[in-house]
Amino acid sequence: NQVHLNDLKKSMVFTDGSTWWLEAGIFSVNTFPFAGFSAYLQNGGAVQVLAPTVVAKLLYDTVNFDTAGAYNTALNRYVIPVAGYWRISSSAMKTLAAAGSSLDKRIYVNGIEVHRTGVAGGAGSPTPQTLHVNKILRLAMGDYVEMFVHNGGGSNLNINFGPTQSAFEGHFIGT
Repeated sequence: NQVHLNDLKKSMVFTDGSTWWLEAGIFSVNTFPFAGFSAYLQNGGAVQVLAPTVVAKLLYDTVNFDTAGAYNTALNRYVIPVAGYWRISSSAMKTLAAAGSSLDKRIYVNGIEVHRTGVAGGAGSPTPQTLHVNKILRLAMGDYVEMFVHNGGGSNLNINFGPTQSAFEGHFIGT
């Protein structure tokens, strides 16, 4: 095995993908060296339309990568393959439909909201705005994570499609 030593983190990564950590002179092994996913909204090449005052799941239906094969494109959710701390993040580019419109983005775990962030609308022009949400969560194996949005305005909002417009990602940090 080829060894790479990272002096800052005091870790060695072997060619089989395992990572060994040096802590006070004792080696420990991370048996799940990397888990993560990246998905985006494709929606058949069309925007996702959000009706006013409705909470709707974002349809991240296309996978960029999924190291554990745990992203479900039919249900637009990621099932956690290993317990521990995860960084969950998402972005969605919206087009404003009316002055004073607002949008908040929500992270759900097992069907329950655990975090949200929001943005107020602009002057009613079709100027795109991107809304981000990012949270480190302690998750159990088998938990599922989904992204929802709430359109707080009085008219429809469009969520743009494509890998550079609207994404949903998760990365395993550790136990």
